[in-house]
Amino acid sequence: MVLGFIAVFAAIAYRVTRAPSRPNPDSFAATVALQPGEEVADMEVVDGRIVLLVRKGATSALLYLDPATGRQLARTDFVAR
Repeated sequence: MVLGFIAVFAAIAYRVTRAPSRPNPDSFAATVALQPGEEVADMEVVDGRIVLLVRKGATSALLYLDPATGRQLARTDFVAR
C-alpha cells in the first residue's frame, strides 16, 4: 500500500515538474491576411485554432484562424448596442 502511495506521488510530481512541450514552428502558417488598417491587439491559441483580437479604428473583431494555413475560419465583430 505504501508503494502505491509513493507511485501516485511520483506520477503527480513528474507531471507537475516536466517542461511543457513546445509546438513545432513548421506547423503554423508563415503569414496571415488582415484587412487594410487592422492591427493585432491580442492572440491566443484555443482548441487548436489561432484567435486574434484585431482593431481598426474604434472597431474590434475576433478572427478564428487555421494555424496550419492561416486561413480565416470565422469572424466575430463587436458592435455597440
